[in-house]
Amino acid sequence: MTMRMSGLAFLLFIFFTSDLAPEMQGRAPASQIPTVCTLTLNSSDEKKVFEQVLKPVGFRFRELLPEKKEAVDSREWLSRACRDLEQEKVSCDIVLISGHFGGDLFFGVQRDSGLRLFMDDLQKHSCENSCQALLGKAAHVFLMGCNTLAGKDPDHRSQEDYVQVLRADGVGELDAHRIAQARYGPFSQNFRDQMRQVFFGSTQLLGFHSVSPAGARVAPALRAFLKAVEAGDPARLKSALLERSSSGENSSVARSYLRVLNQYGFLAASARGIDSHSKEQIRKIRENVCTLRDSERWYSERMDFMAEWMRTEDALAYLPTLMIFFRQWPPELVNGGLGYADPREQSAWMRLSQARPRGYLEATQQQTMGFSRFQWMLLGYQMGWISLEQGISEMKRSLSVLWKRRGARLDSDTVDFLCQVAPSLPIAFREWVESRELSHLRSSRPHYPRLIHCLKDRSAQPHP
Repeated sequence: MTMRMSGLAFLLFIFFTSDLAPEMQGRAPASQIPTVCTLTLNSSDEKKVFEQVLKPVGFRFRELLPEKKEAVDSREWLSRACRDLEQEKVSCDIVLISGHFGGDLFFGVQRDSGLRLFMDDLQKHSCENSCQALLGKAAHVFLMGCNTLAGKDPDHRSQEDYVQVLRADGVGELDAHRIAQARYGPFSQNFRDQMRQVFFGSTQLLGFHSVSPAGARVAPALRAFLKAVEAGDPARLKSALLERSSSGENSSVARSYLRVLNQYGFLAASARGIDSHSKEQIRKIRENVCTLRDSERWYSERMDFMAEWMRTEDALAYLPTLMIFFRQWPPELVNGGLGYADPREQSAWMRLSQARPRGYLEATQQQTMGFSRFQWMLLGYQMGWISLEQGISEMKRSLSVLWKRRGARLDSDTVDFLCQVAPSLPIAFREWVESRELSHLRSSRPHYPRLIHCLKDRSAQPHP
């Protein structure tokens, strides 16, 4: 009887204590367990190495990409992942992103496979402080993709070479030109600073300044790097990975990462998210970018802000931000501000049109890639930075370069591009495309009829 009661008492003890808080059971609560957040868009080799080394020392892993492909196709998946982290009170101590990086997004084996993480979405969440658990609290962020921490320094590839690499990865020609220009040209911030703005508040970023190795090739180097940090002491590895120092120096983890991966012949790079020397500069740039993205602000306020920014020395690097802002403007304002109802916006537009960035025309004319040259000339015309005559002349020259490379024939990429910008093209430019001067293009079927249809689309509101 006594033995039977003892057994019953033991079972009751287990039953009633099973729902006690983890700390009362001698276990750390879930919120105190260090977390590695992974976004595995391509190879899982990097993730497997981290799991094999870090799970035994007490890290848990959280894959943020949805399991079902149909859930990935929508860009809402990142917002859902951010909300889940917040609701569960989980913060990412380490972030590991693996995938191809094409300047504006991370993607899988093929760009259109459905596995995509857009920089624009990351920047939006960073500006809104709506995903701090992922973007703003990590001790170390590993960005396993080409050029993730690249500056503007040249490497072994030219812009044209990089275009071909991107095209082989399934990137359309227009996007490939834009991304290659962003990597090597003046019309964009460098990728390293963009990452630092997105992960502002995270301590240390680790990635590559040029070509990165495939997952299977980099896996042994990552294992060697983690073991070098561990140095035979698992507790040392854990504390080093969780270190959040505000000094301007690389963390011990970053120093080991650079040393070991460079020994393997890889082009490793690091950047400080929290840096006593340049944190203020990155904070200011991030503030500026977020101000322009803030749809709650008046157009006039943002235009005046942009006009001030366009007068700074590094204005050319922020023209892509201006273009994002530009797409939000009402059509009647984009078309020169004529007849726009609000005088505040008219006045702000005039101030912005007078703030042509220093070196804009020279840098645009030096562009050797037709799509990029055309795009920036068109923006300059829309902003009033160059005259109608000069704008048309420069845009004609840009197209001539494209057509010369294509054997004086239209192709789908060129037509796609012109159809995309058709609403912003001057009437005189549209008439030139249909003129006898370009009659040789009429044999380019089915591309020429489609181009003419785009240019005559009555839903487009052309400039005068």
